[in-house]
Amino acid sequence: MLRIEVRDARAGRVVISFNIPWALAGLMLNALPDEEKETLRAKGYDVDKILREVQTGKGTILEIVDAKEGKVIKIWID
Repeated sequence: MLRIEVRDARAGRVVISFNIPWALAGLMLNALPDEEKETLRAKGYDVDKILREVQTGKGTILEIVDAKEGKVIKIWID
């Protein structure tokens, strides 16, 4: 399962949580247009690299902490 969670660090609660079967998640990420992948890459998120890392193991793939907004975004496989 691909798990995505957005947590409000200030309130200490989960705001959004997704659990997606990996096969479906892989299809969605592979279907992103190249322009979107480039936009994400410019922001420091390489979708192709994330896909490669996911296919080689389990655990936390990406964790983004936005101190200004008090949000934590975590993506992991289990």
